[in-house]
Amino acid sequence: MLRIILLISALLLAGPAAACSCVDTPLDTASAKAARHVFVFRVISTTAQDESQDDRLAGYRVSAKIRVLANVRGKTTARELDYWIHRCCGIRLEAGKDYIGFLRSDGASFHASHANVLPLWDRFTHPEADDLEAVLRGKAKLEEVFASGLSEISQVPPPPPPCPAR
Repeated sequence: MLRIILLISALLLAGPAAACSCVDTPLDTASAKAARHVFVFRVISTTAQDESQDDRLAGYRVSAKIRVLANVRGKTTARELDYWIHRCCGIRLEAGKDYIGFLRSDGASFHASHANVLPLWDRFTHPEADDLEAVLRGKAKLEEVFASGLSEISQVPPPPPPCPAR
């Protein structure tokens, strides 16, 4: 009887468990090859969007201005993107850093996630270009060539909230 009471007490004191499931599946070789628009871009600036208190529990929406550095497949018109910073399914993008975008359709802006953006370790140089070309031609697997980027983009834990406006 004492064990049952201790077990119930432990379960009550443990508190609620936080679970999450992401809608987007992470970027993989098949989705990279299927993208009609593949391009390298640099994040120029980011701005946290004002959200109500309830939305802050879910994370922060961020908008970013980008500069396209190279069109690898297709030609994108994207110059802006938005993304979520959240401990479950959010991503981390940094101003001044280069990324590869994989989009099925083109537009002036898009929603970035771990399903369509891949960070580059440094700049987009010949070795990265060769690796990307090998993935798009089916000669290499994205999960092997860009393994560090696939794990780097996930946002865990979330950054601190944005500074209050003055």
